[in-house]
Amino acid sequence: MLSVRSHTIVDYQWQDFENKLLGELKGAFYPCKAVVPAMIEQKRGCIIAVSSSLSRYPSEGFCAHSTAKSGLDGFVKSLAVELGPHSIRVNAVAPGLTQTDATASQPQQQKDAIAQMTPLQRIGHPEDIAGAILLLASEQARFITGAYLPVSGGIQML
Repeated sequence: MLSVRSHTIVDYQWQDFENKLLGELKGAFYPCKAVVPAMIEQKRGCIIAVSSSLSRYPSEGFCAHSTAKSGLDGFVKSLAVELGPHSIRVNAVAPGLTQTDATASQPQQQKDAIAQMTPLQRIGHPEDIAGAILLLASEQARFITGAYLPVSGGIQML
C-alpha cells in the first residue's frame, strides 16, 4: 500500500528528496513529451496535472512533496503559455486531503479535524477529484488554461 511519507528536513536524505522531485516532474514531463506533438498537429488538446494543496499551503513534514508539487505547478503554467497558441489547454487540479490508499494510514482523528476546518465539513473522495478533472477536460472549460483548481471542500480558496 502506498503511504504519504512525512519527514522533516532534518530527517530527509538528499537522495530521497531528489527522488521525490524527479519522480513527480518526470511523471508529468514524459507523458507530455509523448502526447504534445500529436496535439500540436491536431491543433487541439487538454492536459490536466494532479497537484496538491500542499504546493501552495505547505505543512510540516512535507517539504519534498510541497516542493515537487510546486515545481509541477510551474510546469503547468509554462506549458499553458507555450502550448496555448496551438489551442492546447493545460491546467492543474489540486486536491486537499482525500481518502485514498496514500492517506489510509493517517489517524482518523486527524482526518476528522481537517474535515471540520473545511466549509463542506468533510475530506475529499476520489470521485470529487475525478469530477474536477472531467470539468476541466470538458468543452465547457474550453477557455480555461494555466489554472490551479483547488478541490478541497473550501479549505483552500483563491
